[in-house]
Amino acid sequence: MLVSRPHHPFTPPGRYWEMYKPQDMALPKSFHLGNRALPPHAAHLIAERDAGTRKATTPGAFAVNERETREAIALTFGMIAMIDDGIARILKRLDELGLTHNTVLVFTSDHGDLMGDHQLMLKGAYAYQGLIRVPFIWVEPSHVRAAARSDALFGTFDIAATFLDRARLAPYNGLQGRSMLPGDCRR
Repeated sequence: MLVSRPHHPFTPPGRYWEMYKPQDMALPKSFHLGNRALPPHAAHLIAERDAGTRKATTPGAFAVNERETREAIALTFGMIAMIDDGIARILKRLDELGLTHNTVLVFTSDHGDLMGDHQLMLKGAYAYQGLIRVPFIWVEPSHVRAAARSDALFGTFDIAATFLDRARLAPYNGLQGRSMLPGDCRR
């Protein structure tokens, strides 16, 4: 299992630190707020930033300026490149061991990050797309079935039920969630 963290603190190691240049990073569309009325949480955090009293040392959301946003995005891209390289090594090793055709691969994350959305950084209890939309890639061995894509709504609590269903194991007593596998993939 490969575990890495495109997560704060934004500290990718070695070559990944300078792999992407902040000046080349695009700001999210929602960064420039225009004349829109701000939700109270964003207005409060932006007011703290502008007054010089923001709390940027906690894991909770805080307001950022353009420079900080571009730097965080560039460093996050470096961390993601590091993960990509690690996954490539894992896939190569599976192939070398002859395990590619009987291995299920799953890639996911527990949450997204604001990355400058609405001039905010990190995460919080907000329903912004950057926080709630996370990657979930499930790769079956090529002989099992063709690729499928779903726009269905699932949560992380559904992952355990899906793993058990795929392994043809009964769910344990009290398991929450439901299998994400289509009906034709089940027992």
